[in-house]
Amino acid sequence: MGSDLVRVRMGAETSGVIGQAQGTLMKRFALTADQAFAVLQRYSQDNNIKLVDVAARYAATRPS
Repeated sequence: MGSDLVRVRMGAETSGVIGQAQGTLMKRFALTADQAFAVLQRYSQDNNIKLVDVAARYAATRPS
């Protein structure tokens, strides 16, 4: 039961980080949500970096 709660919390944190980076991309470059997610996803795949790590790095280096 405890591990389920940990997974839920981690999932919520992960989606929050991705959402922040996505929102910043949308605002900065006038992208739709789908386009912003595609940018993050493409960078993740091209550089073999987990999507959440790409999002965290972007969110940490860009003002919102």
